[in-house]
Amino acid sequence: MTTTPHAADEMLAAFAVALRSAGVAVTPDRTSAFLRAAGLVGAADREAVYWAGRDEKQAEQGALGLGMLGPQYTFSPHQTYFSGAGGLHGTTADYFRFAQMLLNRGELDGVRVLSPASVRLMTTNQIGGLSNWQLTQNKWGYMVDIQEGENAPSGSLHYLGGPGAYSWQGFFSTKFVNNPRLDTVILTMSTPGFDGALPHNLRMIAAATAAVVD
Repeated sequence: MTTTPHAADEMLAAFAVALRSAGVAVTPDRTSAFLRAAGLVGAADREAVYWAGRDEKQAEQGALGLGMLGPQYTFSPHQTYFSGAGGLHGTTADYFRFAQMLLNRGELDGVRVLSPASVRLMTTNQIGGLSNWQLTQNKWGYMVDIQEGENAPSGSLHYLGGPGAYSWQGFFSTKFVNNPRLDTVILTMSTPGFDGALPHNLRMIAAATAAVVD
């Protein structure tokens, strides 16, 4: 299945508008360059694979997101990147469908993938009065970060949209946020390592949540 180039351009331009609305400095020339680059890599192809690049070669230490990227980091051809997904790759659309399946309490397109009980365990607080102190100060289910209050915890930027909203962010800044109360899936796909898209993707989440009309 493919998306027409015209539809792909409209989708990518809309993404640029969303970034600008969230406070990111997306100028017209940067948007134009982004669309040209997307055309070169075949972004209109539904089967195009998302993956984090491995061809970069660093000669010295350099900043990468919230950490440092050195010449012997996992991008180096002399190192192995140990993928948490075990080599599994997919498309942005597939990742959205995965998130939608969780939002549907384990069902997608009439097919039961997980039991409702499994999704309920995954997406409810499993750590009691503790907090996910290392990153967000939110609560922790089974492999998802969960917001309990109406707002983010005191001192935390990690607003997910309100009580019961839950999220996962990968090392390369891919992030989905499900909000059962609003019945929404918010998905951002970017490649800055070490959570380097923060806090811009959080601004997008806040802007998208605020745009929902009951």
